[in-house]
This record gives sequence, structure tokens and C-alpha cells, in this order.
Amino acid sequence: MKRAVAFHWLVVAVMLLSCRMLTATDVAYDVRIVGIRDPDIRKALLSTSVLVSLKDKPPFTLLALRRRASGDVADLLQVMHSFAYYDARIDTSFDKDDGLMIVTLEITRGPQYYLKDVKVLRHPTTEPPLSFLADINLSNLNLEQGGPALATDIVQARDCLLLSISKQGYPFAEIVEEEVLVDTLNKCVSLVYHVDTGPKARFGPVNIVGLKRVRESFVKQKICWRRGALFDPRQIEATENALQETQLFDYVSIKHSATITEEGALPITIEVAEGKHRSVGVGLGYTTQQGPGISGEWEHRNIAGLGRTFSIDTDLWNRLQKGTLMYRIPNFFFRNQELIWLAEFRQEETTGYEETSASLSGIVEIKCSDRTTFSYGESIKHLHSTKSDNSGDFTLLKVPLQYRYNSTNNLLNPTKGGTLSIKFTPIWQIFGDDLDYVENMTTVTLYRSLDQGHYYVVASKAVFGSIFGAGRRSIPPPERFYSGNENTLRGYNYLTVSPLNAKNEPIGGRSMLVTSLELRVRHGERFGWVTFYEIGNVYKESTPQLYRKQLQSVGFGLRYYTPVGPFRLDVAFPLNRRPSLDDAFQFYFSIGQAF
Repeated sequence: MKRAVAFHWLVVAVMLLSCRMLTATDVAYDVRIVGIRDPDIRKALLSTSVLVSLKDKPPFTLLALRRRASGDVADLLQVMHSFAYYDARIDTSFDKDDGLMIVTLEITRGPQYYLKDVKVLRHPTTEPPLSFLADINLSNLNLEQGGPALATDIVQARDCLLLSISKQGYPFAEIVEEEVLVDTLNKCVSLVYHVDTGPKARFGPVNIVGLKRVRESFVKQKICWRRGALFDPRQIEATENALQETQLFDYVSIKHSATITEEGALPITIEVAEGKHRSVGVGLGYTTQQGPGISGEWEHRNIAGLGRTFSIDTDLWNRLQKGTLMYRIPNFFFRNQELIWLAEFRQEETTGYEETSASLSGIVEIKCSDRTTFSYGESIKHLHSTKSDNSGDFTLLKVPLQYRYNSTNNLLNPTKGGTLSIKFTPIWQIFGDDLDYVENMTTVTLYRSLDQGHYYVVASKAVFGSIFGAGRRSIPPPERFYSGNENTLRGYNYLTVSPLNAKNEPIGGRSMLVTSLELRVRHGERFGWVTFYEIGNVYKESTPQLYRKQLQSVGFGLRYYTPVGPFRLDVAFPLNRRPSLDDAFQFYFSIGQAF
């Protein structure tokens, strides 16, 4: 009997399931959002919508689809509110089109609310008021008065507020309560923050952890604050950057204690992990004129445990051999000042001259800010010049003064910002005939990204040089201006862009003006290509003669991006070929961008 009843109910269940499978069909649908064209808002709406995310899993009934759409409205309104459209309205409609249900979400945005003001109150209210809190305005929080009250900006303003308070010496400040007051009548938003500033603190004792071969005295020289000074997080960040720039550490972390001492001092801990202090590098290059070349570098960055650097650089080409020894002493009398000793040897053969030279330089470099550097010094150079219009031996005393500004985001592959270099060098001959002149060289580069991912970058460069105080012929030929190489006026024979003599040989000039424009396109993480245009010339006079013929070149190149910089292969074509002097094109292969 029991078996018969069980079998009966099994048959009923199977019949009901079969009916369900025969009669119930999924309500396939599509979603359309109308009324919104802004791509950022549409992207946020589509990523939030349950209708969109579950479109591949349609409900069984129209009623279930309506419930799904109804639940979507509240979430999408929150998205509109985050873009400061607090009066937004969403109307939902359902229409059938060729067997497919179309769910239309029609959004009426209404006016976009703007930021009116901000008020910062001290918590608890029994604490005495602080004047700097009353002075905090929207611009202090990177917000624009009258600008749209975007939720992302308001969230970021919290961090700006805490940073502003900590700059006044309050490292433990926290926001107790935040009010976003929406005025529907005037269509504006006001912000009110209740903050607990915590105790005021001053920089206290410093504990350095993790040192092995670097001396503690060297690290202390890099500290940007004075003990007893009012706490300022910017000094913490500046010290971290200064230690990272030494290239002695793989890891740098600066943290303050969770409490202050009775005297109001805040203990600081600097934790470091030392990296490798020696490095070796080898590079390969190729140009049509110079042929293959090899470069080598050896560097020790921690001589005597004091962060002093000794390096050897060599470049060996078919017609150029160059070697440089450098010894750099950081913190030379002052924290942001360095003394650099340079010994250089050079032997080069060009179409216009042959040179063998040796020099010794002492340069003091002062870091004025994160972006600006000033340097000065002296240099003695002895050079032997042959196969030129002024062959002979020259011993020159130089006093270089240089200003540099750099706002680029990357040294090896900049995508935004720019650089400015101005170098002024008085020069005297200390043996032989009287000879004195002044060389000026100014270089400007600009980089602009055309998209947020920095895949399309426009790079430009201008080089201006001039020599005053001596005639062209009396100046040693290797000290004159020439152009035509892998960095300026690509495509022309190596160092042949200059005034020419009767034999069509370059003799060098006293002024130069060359500009370059390059479009850099990157595909993915590794590959890219560039196209470029360059124009300029070198002149006999001390100032560029722009009415004279300008040499032009065009070209393209390939890039392979690596952590040490891009490998580049460029081919350049001179548009103003000079008879018996220029080839149809030039190849260049090296590491790093052209500029």
C-alpha cells in the first residue's frame, strides 16, 4: 500500500515538472538606458545595474523582471547622486520587440548640484577653537567652489583635510563625523566636518633600523626635519624620497610612534633594507656612420659607508673612444649639496677634425628643490686637434654655471612635464695665445600625453647655442658647434651640419638652433613606434641666421620597452641632402629615447 502511494506521488511530481517545463519560458530581455550621454556616468550606471549584469540569466516571468528593474532604480539613483544629480528621476517601461522584452530606463538628470562651502568644527566642542580650522576652505581640500559636488571628490577631500591638519602639527587627527548637506532649493551642497585634532606634536628622537654597511650618520644627513620642530608630514615624505634617490636601499619606511612624550615629542622610526651597492652595465649601439659601438659602466654607490659614488663609464665606437671617471661626495657641507670630481678622456675622428683630449673638473651641485638644480665649478681641458683649419694644442680653463629644471614624470621615458637646461661657460686659454670666449647652451623639452594611459605622447625639443667673444677660426675646432647625430637632426652625416669650406667640409659654427617634434605611440606594455620631424642649422655668426636655409629631416622608429628604458631603432631621412656629404638615410640603434 505504502509503495503504491509513493509511486502515485512520484508520478504527480513528474507530471507537474513536465508541465512547468512545457509552459514556463525564460523572459529574455535587453536593457536600454536613455537620457544619459556622458561616458563616465553611463559606465557607472552599466557597472551598477543588476539588469545588465544578470541579462544572461533572465527570469521566468514578467513579474520577476519587473521586480528586478524596480530594485535597479534605487541603486541607479545613488549613482546619479554621486555625480551630483540629486533631483534625478528614472522611469521604467517594458515593450516587446520581435519576441524580446525591451526594458527602457529613461533617466531625467535635472540640475547638477554645486559645492557651496565647507566648515570644519573641532570635536569635542569643549576644546578651544583653532583659527586654522576656520580658515580651511574648499580650495584647501582640492575642491572648486561652484564646481560639481561629485562624490569621488568629496571622498578624496577627507584625506586632504586630515593632511592639512597634520601639517599644523597634529599627526593623530581624525574625522569624527561628516555631514553632506544637500540644499534642494538652491541646488547646492555644503560640507561639515567634525574633527578631533588630537595632541600637538613636535619631531622627537629618531631610531634607524636595518642598516648594515651604510653608516647611520649618512642617513641622519638626509633627514629633512630638525628635532623639536613642529611635526609636518611633508618632511617625512621628503626624507623618504631623499633616501630612495641614493639607490642604496630597496625599502624605506618612516613611521611615527602612536603616542607622544610628556614634552610633546613624537619619536620617529626609520626602517630601511639595504640593496646592492655595486652595479655593472653593458650597452650596445649602432649608427650608420659610427658603426657598432659598446658601452660599459661600473659603479660603487657606498664608498666608506657614506653614500659616496665612484663610477667608470666607457664608450667604444669605430670613430669615437671615450672614458669617464666620476667621484661624487654627497652632503658636501650642506645636506642638498654635492661635490663631483670628473676625469674624462676622449678621442674622436669626424669629417671636420680629429680630437684627442683629457680634462679634470670639480663641480658643486646644489639641489634647490625637487625640480630645480644649480651647479658651478671649474674645469681644465687639454686637447690636441688635427685635420682642421686650426690644428694644434689647446689648454683651456672653463668655469661652467648651469641651471636645470625638470618636471617630467620619468627620467628614461617621460610622458608628461618638461625640462629646461641653461648652461653659461666662460672659457680662457691659459697657455699660448690669448683666447677667451663665452659659450651658452639652452635646451628645452616638453612632453604631453594625448590620453590618460600615456599611450600617445607628443615630445618636442629645442636646442639653442651661441659663442661670443672670439672669432670662429680662433676657437678650437672641437669646441665649435656641430649637429647631425642620433639626438639632433637625425638623418644627416655625423657632425657635418655646420658651415662648410670650399672643399665641402664642415668647419663648425658659433651658433646653433635645432628643433625636434616626435609622436610616440605605445602598443601594450612592450612595443611602440615613433615618427619625427626635425629642422635647424649651425651658423658662422654668434646668433642664428634664420633667413638662411634650414636643414630638415623626417623618420620613424620602433621601441621595445624594458625596466631600464626603451630600446630604440630609428631610421631618418634628410630632406635637404648635400652633395657628396649626406646619404639617403641613417640608422640609429641604442637605449633610451632620443630626448
